[in-house]
Amino acid sequence: MADSIDYLDKAHWDHVTAHDSLFLSRRYLRVLEQAGPDNLRQCYALIFRDSEPVAAIAAQSVSVSVSRLRKKSSSNGRLDRLDRLEEKMLVCGNLLSWGMHGISFAPNVDHQELWPAVAEAVYRLRRVDKLFGDTAFVMVKDIPDAYASAATTLSRFSYRELETEPNMVLDISPQWKSYDDYLASLTSKYRKQSKQIDKEVAAAGCVVEEIKTDEIARDAELLHALYLQTHKNARLRLVTLPVSFLPTLARELGDDMRFTVLSLGRTALEPKARLGARPDPMRVWIRHRIPMLNVIVHGLLHALDDHDEAPERNPFK
Repeated sequence: MADSIDYLDKAHWDHVTAHDSLFLSRRYLRVLEQAGPDNLRQCYALIFRDSEPVAAIAAQSVSVSVSRLRKKSSSNGRLDRLDRLEEKMLVCGNLLSWGMHGISFAPNVDHQELWPAVAEAVYRLRRVDKLFGDTAFVMVKDIPDAYASAATTLSRFSYRELETEPNMVLDISPQWKSYDDYLASLTSKYRKQSKQIDKEVAAAGCVVEEIKTDEIARDAELLHALYLQTHKNARLRLVTLPVSFLPTLARELGDDMRFTVLSLGRTALEPKARLGARPDPMRVWIRHRIPMLNVIVHGLLHALDDHDEAPERNPFK
């Protein structure tokens, strides 16, 4: 276990995670340590079988206040006092992204038999975190269908499964070489809608520009302001990125930094379905040692459990 990615053996970590997401790379995790949200602390674990690393865990210890679970502040003095109440939670995963970015299994290992080790590692991380205050709530975040069956092992360790909003994924056809090719694949109804949206966007003066990696620091304040316009309307705001995050990420990743629309993320399920995106189901596993009457846990569970279902749309010919 370690509370910095640089404290772990590089070869061991890379052996497990090299085939996995960029969000589990040492470069990205180092950015979270240097320029992550002020209420978030990274911690890590490596799981071994004999001397061979077989799984890696990237977790986040986060302090959550009631105010982060509500969109607007209230003039009610009683609620204002409640807003100052904080609880600590340990998240096996990444609160800044969607997807299984908290656990990586080495190639050619049996996932089923390693989930108990994952549960034990998370337990040990929570116990170590006690030095910074009691952690009552643990969440293993964003388990997709491919890992769902094996992850049910967590129920043996008092975890409860909750389905969340799906990740909306647009599968890119190899026949699409341009945006016009994508439009041509749509039925006339959806193609007309897409063209109308294009006209409205153009009339509003919106343009798409490429920002080079070395220019992100220059435009950091503007990019952060755009981010906050969306972030402040989110139903659940456990963490908030600082202005320094994107410039630090660009500096660490260099030419490997890309923006992608292949995976469109959660929320706004209807417009994404009309684009042709399909839902990729996600679930979290939670464990808590305090009564459900705890206001922060109750609010968090409500936000996770009360989610929209992805509509069925087929815009393609």
